[in-house]
Amino acid sequence: MEAAPAILATDGASASGHPRNPMAAAESSPWEWRRWGRDQAIPFDEAQYLLLELLRRPPSALVEPIHLTPRQQRRLARWIARRAAGEPLQYITGRAHFYGETFRVGPGVLIPRPETELLVAAALAALPPHARILDLGTGSGCIALTIARQRPEVHVVAVERSPAALRWARVNDRERRLDLRRGDLYGPVAGERFDCICANPPYVGEREILPSDVRGCEPAEALFAGGDGLAAIQRVIAGAPDHLAPGGRLLMEIGAGQGEKVLDLAAQAFQDVTLIQDYAGHDRVLVGYLGVRG
Repeated sequence: MEAAPAILATDGASASGHPRNPMAAAESSPWEWRRWGRDQAIPFDEAQYLLLELLRRPPSALVEPIHLTPRQQRRLARWIARRAAGEPLQYITGRAHFYGETFRVGPGVLIPRPETELLVAAALAALPPHARILDLGTGSGCIALTIARQRPEVHVVAVERSPAALRWARVNDRERRLDLRRGDLYGPVAGERFDCICANPPYVGEREILPSDVRGCEPAEALFAGGDGLAAIQRVIAGAPDHLAPGGRLLMEIGAGQGEKVLDLAAQAFQDVTLIQDYAGHDRVLVGYLGVRG
């Protein structure tokens, strides 16, 4: 069978000893990209991720011959170099995938994680019709916007104290679905009540070990919260009863290993508290139910 037109050639030197363009066109099989991926200075799965992001294609696209223009080749080479230097993948591509949607991200904002999708799913399952929702520390807006897009009739107030993160939330809120406000936690919503409060506060202890691309690149104020990581969690719990309507709920992401301490804290403010575990079996989302005041 005649070989398909080229996709990606391998790194290395040509027969003449000169470096070869890692993405130069050549007669090659449709699986040449695999060899290219293994030759990069970053893990294979990361090279594949960047290739797919460049093409804006799903993984199934890799069964077909892949053709890159010279401009795409240069861009992918720059992306590989940036990743090798320690920059987060999502900052490089400017995109993060969350709950089936794509959000713009970059320096100054926390990158959405799959664990946070559990919080969104729990909120969507519990929301009454035409609910009022508060998203504390909205960051990129991934929680608030996902809920607003899934439930267009709800009213979502999203609060963020970081000017840089708030800019990313505005970029992502292209439909202008959110009531975005700048401030610290409950400050911008004094006197208001909501059917649901969502929060993914910083919950990492200052001495905890994190990957270098997280600790070195993502905003520290969105990650760290005191020595035990509970400082922001305590503030969210303490302020929730004054901002929840009767029967309202607080849904908050917490760190692995914090479940027991957070339950104790929440039991002082809520009639009923439960924990939802993540895919690895760690306590990950606190659900506090305020109950109906008699």
